[in-house]
Amino acid sequence: RPLDGALFAVMHPNRPIVALLFSAGLQLFDVNKRMRVKMCALAERVALLRWLPGGAVLGIVTEAAVYHWPLEGDAATAAQPNKVFDRHDALRGTQIINYIADSASNTRWMGLIGIGASAQGAAMAARGVIQLYSAEKQLTQVLDGHAATFCKFRYEGTDALLFVFAAASTTRTPSKMHIIQLDTPSE
Repeated sequence: RPLDGALFAVMHPNRPIVALLFSAGLQLFDVNKRMRVKMCALAERVALLRWLPGGAVLGIVTEAAVYHWPLEGDAATAAQPNKVFDRHDALRGTQIINYIADSASNTRWMGLIGIGASAQGAAMAARGVIQLYSAEKQLTQVLDGHAATFCKFRYEGTDALLFVFAAASTTRTPSKMHIIQLDTPSE
């Protein structure tokens, strides 16, 4: 009975595999074969689990950092999740609602999204915070926002394919949508 005692579970997007979080650690379980694929112990409290695009990697967001845990690989190389980046201080006190990455094969850009309470004048409002992280440059940028995504975009009539980051924020003033080109156009 693999689900007994699980704090939460996240189903793989394409395969009959479920990631199960327990108080003592994390397990990947093959539902069809009824067997554990792999497991690890986690020292930090987990805030969010999310399969990255393609489902080859499980993203693990803890109170202090973000980790990637590949589904495939031998026990020696993939037994423990790999730390990718630390959470920014601006996300302290927020509830993590999403974790995104740019692609399945070559994760260069990641985004961590949290919401929390923010005082605006006499009223309380929800404040959204996005941590945009570049693995290539090992740099973080913090943005205001409640939702974000990565995508490829081509202007009509051109051959250049742009890689962009889109983020939306909602405040008492009109909502805003930001679209930021992250890479130079591909030839």
